Formats: sequence, structure tokens, C-alpha cells
Amino acid sequence: MSEKEVKFLDLDALAPKEVFKIKLNGKEHEMKQMTVEDFVWASKEAEERGNASDPLTMVGTMIDVLQRQFPTIDKEEFKKLGFDKLAAILDFTRKVAEEGADSAIQEAAEEGKVTMTETEEAPQQ
Repeated sequence: MSEKEVKFLDLDALAPKEVFKIKLNGKEHEMKQMTVEDFVWASKEAEERGNASDPLTMVGTMIDVLQRQFPTIDKEEFKKLGFDKLAAILDFTRKVAEEGADSAIQEAAEEGKVTMTETEEAPQQ
């Protein structure tokens, strides 16, 4: 009888390389890693509220997104923030997401999964 080759991926061993936190009102809050469920929710929200120019809707969406990213912060705490702090948190989370995407692309390029060229910004597969 021949033995089969088994390939194994231990997803439990894959942990985020970095932890991102913010400090608000004297407490540290860890940014939750985006799940598939979060992505689907955010995509639906963006589609439903996509062209909303109503400031209340836009701010409500921002707070909903942030509350999912930082579940230890109540929506009411976000609502009490000044716009400068709300914008700073949004900017921080956007940069984390961009750096994560850039890092993933860089790692894939180093592993030979994508090829980066100088004339194109998007990876070629």
C-alpha cells in the first residue's frame, strides 16, 4: 500500500505579526483583525450608503466601522469625540489597512507569487 503525502496548514499557528492599539480616555483598545464577516458587512454598508451626502449618515457609518474595529469602545464614546480625534482614528485605521495590504503584496512578491514592475502600481499575477 502506498502512503499518501499529507500537506498541513495550521491556521491556529498563524497569528497577526503586529498588534495595533489606540488609547482613548486613559484606556488602551486593541484593533480587531478584520474578518470575512466584517468585510462583507462593510461592503454591503458601502453599497447601501455609497452616495449618501448626508453628514449624519456619513458620521454614523464612520462610527459603525470604528466600533467594529474597536469593539471595546462603545458607540457613545465615539459620538462624544471631537472631529479631530475621530479623523485621527480613521486615518490610523486606514494607514494600518494600507500598510497591511502593501506588506501582503511585498511578501507575495518576495515569495514569487506576484511580479512587481516599475511602471505599474498593481501586482501582476
